[in-house]
Amino acid sequence: MVNNQDFNYSKDNLKEVANILNRYPKDQKASAVMPLLDLAMRQLGGWLTISSMKCVSEIINVPYIRVYEVATFYSMYNLEPIGKHFIQICT
Repeated sequence: MVNNQDFNYSKDNLKEVANILNRYPKDQKASAVMPLLDLAMRQLGGWLTISSMKCVSEIINVPYIRVYEVATFYSMYNLEPIGKHFIQICT
């Protein structure tokens, strides 16, 4: 996975991060990992960088490896750039 720059949410997406975190009790911020990863992936154009996953881990105060585990477990998260049309077939 290539990571050439530090990731930061855009100004608009920082507002959305706050909205997402408000959905969860303060002591359960880690539950926001999936929507925060999705938001980061959308901002980056369809894939997640190491830097973006580290940013999410800092926001929800969990070790980076926990965020990476979620990102690698679910097929909806891409860890490398994808093409314009991405087709998945479930068998």
